[in-house]
Amino acid sequence: MRVGIIGAALLGTLAVCSAQEWRVVVHAPSAQSLHSWAQDAPTIQLQAALQRAGVTVISGRGETAQLFLTAQVYENGALVDRVTMWDDGTHGDAQASDGTYTALYRPPRPANYRVRIRAQVELQDAGKTTKREFWSDFVPFEAVVIPYARLTQPEPGSTIPARTTARARLLLGESPYLGQDPTLTALLRIEGDNWRQEVPMRRSESLLTASVELPKRGAYRLTAIVRVVRNGQALQSQSEVVQVEATTLSYFWLYVAIGLTLVYLLLPMRQPPLRYRHTIRIANETHFLEPEQNLSIRGLELRASAEKPEVVVRVAPGSPVALRKPGEPLRQNEATLQEGEQCLAGSETIRYERAEPTRANAPLWSRLMPTTLPRRITLLCALGALVYWWRLWQQFTQ
Repeated sequence: MRVGIIGAALLGTLAVCSAQEWRVVVHAPSAQSLHSWAQDAPTIQLQAALQRAGVTVISGRGETAQLFLTAQVYENGALVDRVTMWDDGTHGDAQASDGTYTALYRPPRPANYRVRIRAQVELQDAGKTTKREFWSDFVPFEAVVIPYARLTQPEPGSTIPARTTARARLLLGESPYLGQDPTLTALLRIEGDNWRQEVPMRRSESLLTASVELPKRGAYRLTAIVRVVRNGQALQSQSEVVQVEATTLSYFWLYVAIGLTLVYLLLPMRQPPLRYRHTIRIANETHFLEPEQNLSIRGLELRASAEKPEVVVRVAPGSPVALRKPGEPLRQNEATLQEGEQCLAGSETIRYERAEPTRANAPLWSRLMPTTLPRRITLLCALGALVYWWRLWQQFTQ
């Protein structure tokens, strides 16, 4: 009696182990994954395989005559969809007959879902056919609504200059999205012939803008991408692709170069130094001395300074005249007079009455010279803008 009981227990244990060596493994979706519901329902990949003792079971190989996998999708405990899965290289399946079954599923509405996979296998052994059925565990996932962008400028199929501005509307469902989401970022993807660039988009309420600079003539594809974070997972949405044709190069940098050149010409140039014209009165006679002019009169030599309001008075060699400035008891052979000063030459008074500043007229060609720091900086910026535009032109016309 005891031997029979032990034998029955052993048989039951073997049956359980035999059942446990079969397992349905779900590769996608991952548990608790989020899927973006933007302008339309997301396409969610369902992927699973039946394994026996850790080895993937493949239909038509070994004792496996046929194998079918079906996904069952539940919402709030109610079955909402049954989805047939494929291992034939279609319906999102990467490789046919590798034992990994795939289906592409679009949920009916944003919600929390659970999916489990049913595997039905037909085994043949020594001419005997056995049908068995196995189930995976439930895998929860969620379809969550996120904002998306709709490009409004440029229009599909339009021709645009190489430099333009792209505009898009930020929407949630069909309404403008005005929510303050610190995780939200937007960018514009531009793709051309062997060329690709992603440009950040600036947001103002529901308006997104981005500056576009295309390198050469040709066809381009524009896509607006919006990225957000929900429950610690990064999600993104993409707008419909807009095809455009770049036909003309922007003249923006050429206009910048021309404008800076005009500013350069209008900036004040370095003025010629001041030179002084001197008025000297000796006794009752008035004499006008030009800058650096020398004058000999009455035994005296007068030399006018060019850059300072002063006149140097010297006693000519052999002249008996001596110079003396008021308030100075000593006589001298040379005296320097500033504007308004006077000295005595014997009994006559020499007075420096006035210094008249003058400035020579600059030649016309000097206006073209970078004689001041602001003019140098402006000229370098103008040349830089011109060279940059020329390089763009060469690249664009290739």
